[in-house]
Amino acid sequence: MNAGAPIENLERVMSSLKKSGPNGKKAIQEMQARAVLDLVESAFSAQSRQIGGQRIFGGTPFSKQFEKLEPKLKTLFADDPQAWGKLENAYNRAQDIIPPAGAMPKGSAGYFIDTLNKIGVHS
Repeated sequence: MNAGAPIENLERVMSSLKKSGPNGKKAIQEMQARAVLDLVESAFSAQSRQIGGQRIFGGTPFSKQFEKLEPKLKTLFADDPQAWGKLENAYNRAQDIIPPAGAMPKGSAGYFIDTLNKIGVHS
């Protein structure tokens, strides 16, 4: 789903797919799944702190991507209020895990803290 494309294009596609029967419904579900995967990928692919060498879920990039795509997501999930509610809930949880400014070490401090934790000097 391209954030820059006009929402009218998505509305036309959705209208056409709704008239297409079972294959259209399947296509809508695939579009919904791709949109959710897009949000999750944005949360893990952004530069973020790692724990034990594994990237952690980034609430900030998830939230920013959600906000950028929100009008299109509403259109995409218009006929499934339960799924839309779960997606909004995920957005709210992502907002909850965004650390306040200054809570995360900046610069090389995070690297040194992780290194000291690995060798057992810092706990």
